[in-house]
Amino acid sequence: MRNILTILLFIGLIIPQTRLNAQQYNFRGYSLEEGLPQSQVYAIVQDSRGSLWQATQGGGIARFNGEKFDVFTILEGLVDNQANYLFEDSKKNLWIATFRGISKFDGAKFTNYGEKEGFTNVNFARIYEDAKGTIWVYTQEDFKNAKLFYLKDGKFVNFKKETPQLDEQEVFAFYQTKDKNFLISTRQDLWRYDGKRLTPLPFNDTEFLKNNIIHQVTEDQAGRLFFASNMEETSLYKYTKGEVVKLTVPESFKKAPIVQLYTDRKNNIWAATTGAGVLKYNGRDMQPFSTKNGLAVNRIFCVYEDAEGNIWIGTDGEGLVRYTGDRFIYLNEQDGLVSENIRPIYESSDGSIWFGMVGAGVGKLDSTGVSTYLTDIGTTLGSIRGITEISEGRMLFSSDAGLYYLVGKSRRHANKDFGLPENQRTTNIVRVGDELWFALYGEKLLCYNLATKESEEFTKRQGLIDASIHYIGKDAQNNIWICSNSGITKYDRATKRLVNYTTKDGLPDKWVLHMAQDQKGRLWFATFGGGVVCYDGKKFTTITAKDGIGTDIIYSIQVDNDDKVWLGTQYGVERLSLDDQGKVKEVKSYGKVEGFVGIENNGQAGYKDHKGNLWFGTIKGLIKYNPKADLSNSTPPKINITNLRLFFKPVSWDGEEYKSYHKGISNWFALPQNLKLPHNVNHVSFDFEALSFGAPEKVLYRWKLEGADETWSPAIRKPEAIYANLPPGKYTLKVRAANSDGVWTKDALKYSFEIETPFWEMWWFRITVLLVLAAIIIVAVRMRIKGIEAQKEKLQFMVNKKTQEVRKQNEEILEKSRLLKTQKDELLVQTEELRQQQEENIAQREFIEQKNVELNRQNEQILSSIHSAQTIQQAILPFPERLEKVLGDYFVMYKPKDIVSGDFYWLYHFEGVTFISVIDCTGHGVQGAFMSMIGYSLLNEIVIDKKVHEPSKILEKLHQLTRVALKQDRTNNREGMEMVMCRLEKVEDEKTKVTFAGAKRPFHYVQNGRFWELKGDRESIGGGRHEPETKTFTDQVVTLPKGTKCYLSSDGLIDNPTPRRTKFGRNHFIAFLVENAYMSMEAQKQAWEEEIAFSQRDAEQRDDITVMGFKV
Repeated sequence: MRNILTILLFIGLIIPQTRLNAQQYNFRGYSLEEGLPQSQVYAIVQDSRGSLWQATQGGGIARFNGEKFDVFTILEGLVDNQANYLFEDSKKNLWIATFRGISKFDGAKFTNYGEKEGFTNVNFARIYEDAKGTIWVYTQEDFKNAKLFYLKDGKFVNFKKETPQLDEQEVFAFYQTKDKNFLISTRQDLWRYDGKRLTPLPFNDTEFLKNNIIHQVTEDQAGRLFFASNMEETSLYKYTKGEVVKLTVPESFKKAPIVQLYTDRKNNIWAATTGAGVLKYNGRDMQPFSTKNGLAVNRIFCVYEDAEGNIWIGTDGEGLVRYTGDRFIYLNEQDGLVSENIRPIYESSDGSIWFGMVGAGVGKLDSTGVSTYLTDIGTTLGSIRGITEISEGRMLFSSDAGLYYLVGKSRRHANKDFGLPENQRTTNIVRVGDELWFALYGEKLLCYNLATKESEEFTKRQGLIDASIHYIGKDAQNNIWICSNSGITKYDRATKRLVNYTTKDGLPDKWVLHMAQDQKGRLWFATFGGGVVCYDGKKFTTITAKDGIGTDIIYSIQVDNDDKVWLGTQYGVERLSLDDQGKVKEVKSYGKVEGFVGIENNGQAGYKDHKGNLWFGTIKGLIKYNPKADLSNSTPPKINITNLRLFFKPVSWDGEEYKSYHKGISNWFALPQNLKLPHNVNHVSFDFEALSFGAPEKVLYRWKLEGADETWSPAIRKPEAIYANLPPGKYTLKVRAANSDGVWTKDALKYSFEIETPFWEMWWFRITVLLVLAAIIIVAVRMRIKGIEAQKEKLQFMVNKKTQEVRKQNEEILEKSRLLKTQKDELLVQTEELRQQQEENIAQREFIEQKNVELNRQNEQILSSIHSAQTIQQAILPFPERLEKVLGDYFVMYKPKDIVSGDFYWLYHFEGVTFISVIDCTGHGVQGAFMSMIGYSLLNEIVIDKKVHEPSKILEKLHQLTRVALKQDRTNNREGMEMVMCRLEKVEDEKTKVTFAGAKRPFHYVQNGRFWELKGDRESIGGGRHEPETKTFTDQVVTLPKGTKCYLSSDGLIDNPTPRRTKFGRNHFIAFLVENAYMSMEAQKQAWEEEIAFSQRDAEQRDDITVMGFKV
């Protein structure tokens, strides 16, 4: 018995394991964690402003802009929180069907229709608007209590009661066709109502309606009708001119009721079911979506297509779901993969896709699903390195354990066939005719001839630069290209010799991982740290992060049928579009948002099949890219200005304080209309949104304030515009936005307002002031002449009087002189007594002075040590000559609280790239100075020695090394740093590209009088045992035109005290920065020092202060 079990187990291991219907589709969910008020979504609609609305079961309705949900419930005026249908009419009102009635929302208030109007226990509803603008409402408590109303003169009229054909009839469905007619389903007929009369639709099969009840209806682009009937078995039908054709649905859908039929703009028919998921019919095939292929739940209430073509799904329990399309399809463990860590990929002659699974054997994908092989020796094989087909059905695999043949279900170790030792690691295999090219890793390159059974070896002796080979490829001329740890080696087919290419020949990095060839014959190489390399047969051209790609570490590279280059990285994939000279025109990134769920690619794990599909091996499965499904989003975003703030604070525009500023408020976003602000209310902030749901995280904004700006702002992702100290005048804000495919709105959204001129700047006031001043001057001159004459007479009188007084005083002086002589004699006696006391005091003073000398000597020793530390600290700071040479026009305001400082600034310039940073260490004085020396040393090690040049990565590495240097993982040391790090690079048109990352500190710049702030991450460097060992920081990139003023600072200035026991403050800092940005940097420094001295006065400085400014 035990032997039988052993045999059965062995058979189970060698027989391929197959999983049918293998492939996963991408769905992105939005539920309670993202802000949706309730996880059951019954209806979805997009309004004319671009907002996506959801009706939920118990949470009211929600407005979604791609990033956040705004919720409306009974607290805001909705008739009931159990909503089940949504509709927008031609007047842009939103109609909501709920369990307790109907609500109409105009953006400002709700108008409700409840039990008095006949709406009770509404479990299901449909709302439409006919050609005349009349609103129709169909509701169900159940089929017997279905009701049909239309709105007339503000009241709902029961259409069934006034229509004999429908009175007392069960109405199962109500649907509006493209021609604005209505279809009404009853047990006996399917009626068409054209606004005047009811007409039954013809059916060639007169028994059809007797045997089938039509529960759901939709119409395709050609006018064909589709019916769903939820009888004992769910059925789907196509109706054309009386002819009914039953469509074949998957078995799993036959017991799941269809609750909605929907037609998208591509003419696909979608069926939402409560139990089997969603079914898509494209006119030929049925495509099911369920929990088996990526959908999170099978109970679905609705399907909706937005203006960009995104498909949205309302679910029972998983909230709102977006179907990202067939652009990326992936396979994971649910599809039968033993391991999701995929490396080599290969297409065999029968069209099957083979792939290696790390530590788990190989897999094959064909029309039957996924089959797996060699899984029982997967750990022995380690990583599959290469796959090729020797003959039809005969596969050869290279692995960490050598070569293996697989024919059908049979396998065997093949190292001896090629004269190789057992368990020797081999690289990928390239076949050229009868030649098989592969390598023994670290030893030699081999060319084996299948016909002659002979092999040729290549080592360093034959000219091979390095046997540590990552990949072997071939070009169109069948030349062999070897990618290794030391560069590239080419086997020239014509000369039969090896040619090596290294960094001396133009390679940016010697570690080369992968290669591909485009249609122009150019070779493309992926390097580990040097970016992408293109070889045109004459020279190497490098493309790096400076040219727009996301990273310089490239794991795989492919070229598609449109000659676009694809890069596999640790962050997803990137597509490079090139011009005729091979320069990058566009870089498009694909990550989790776009459906590339694998994110991190494996080395050499890329393949293009005969249909032009691209395959990527990732650590999270096998991903297929279908270029036919990758349609560019040509729909520009819808833009809305959502808020207008004054002095950074939200404003209730309907409040009494602000009613005089405007002439009404818009309904949907409560913006003031015809806004006129007083002259001293001149700091405004605009919040806006651009609705593009395909990749809302990648929407870009540009804006311009006419009347203040000469040019448009740079394209950034922050939807906020701030304007301070606007002078009186008329202004118009223009906002444009672009979707993730770079499609910009053609016409900018506009909002106009005015800042009133103060009365003292009016022409009439100025003329009046001049006239009054002239009159005052005339009167003053006349009064002055009279006053001089009176003063002359008064002076003459005073002279005479003074003469008499002087004579009298002379006499008194003579008398006093006699008295003084007597007093002098008395003083001589007293002087002698005082002399004796003075001698005693001198002796005491000499003793005290001796003690003071000793104390002063001790103080001088302490101060000498601190001043030495100050000298050392000053020495690590960049010299002014160095700063001026690199930055040009700049200033540094460096004010330690004590002799030495916890603040320092740092500069490094290398090959046209400048790194500049301001760092605020914990504490001040000696404590802070020690911390600054550690920070200075670590920054030099990271940037200069280790060549980490991405600001975010610099901060991440600095955090790790700081924790190590201060032993914070095992001590209570909580010292750390806050800092701003910028990387400056000159780009075309005299612009400067700034890459910024911050640890609790922002980057400020002023452009054309406007203030901008890029906020840093809310994480500090170091910080104690409770802090994580690693932290993630974010790079923010902005391109600045020449003349932009940039500012870096510590928090010492903002926290600096005033005599009133308040702080200098952020608003004071920003306002003063903007007011003085027009001056030269040296003048700005003087202005800052004067402002600090004035605001601080006799208050004691609280912290070290550092502010640096420079002009790009």
